[in-house]
Amino acid sequence: MIFVIGWIQRHHVVLGLLHALILLTTIILDYSLTFHSCDLFYWCAMARTLLNEHLFLPKIVAKFALMFCIAFECFSPHQWVIRLFKRRARRRFANFIVRRLVMQLDQASESLPKSGDGLDLSDPLTQQNYVQARMAQYRAMDLFRRDANALLVQRLPLIGNPHLFVLEEEEDLLARAGYSSIGLQVTEQVIQDLIRPYHQATKDKRPRQHC
Repeated sequence: MIFVIGWIQRHHVVLGLLHALILLTTIILDYSLTFHSCDLFYWCAMARTLLNEHLFLPKIVAKFALMFCIAFECFSPHQWVIRLFKRRARRRFANFIVRRLVMQLDQASESLPKSGDGLDLSDPLTQQNYVQARMAQYRAMDLFRRDANALLVQRLPLIGNPHLFVLEEEEDLLARAGYSSIGLQVTEQVIQDLIRPYHQATKDKRPRQHC
């Protein structure tokens, strides 16, 4: 489906002009047949007659140029359809990266040792578990920040940009983990608010992973 949308986006002007030309030709032929009894044989004879005239080609070129200009002006408002596809894809991507961030942060938190009487924070294994969990959280935030910047800062086109494309396998992974939806209307403003603290703290100290 994404390839069909991309092809339509690249050739929407030609498709619009072609449909306009077909529609105009159909209207002219139907009108001529209904009110003047001019069938296809009449138009073939007319074409053969006009071929003998010297001004036939300039006239045809001028008419086609006029029809193309009119069709282009008529179909230009339909650019909103392309913009609608882009907005929907951007909203889906924004929703996806927020749900993925929540899932990864939750998974990192679940890997932490449970608090209790027997928890020994001086234990090297416990300390390593905390470090690994924190590293996983940093990686999740880095991934989120990268994709959020691709969405907000770079403003790259959706088609051909792998950073703004959500794979079905990734959606299935979130769904199986219970993150198919969240109680949040994710917009680009929400994404911008989420990455602002990270943008201010790009030089935070990060724990070194023990070998």
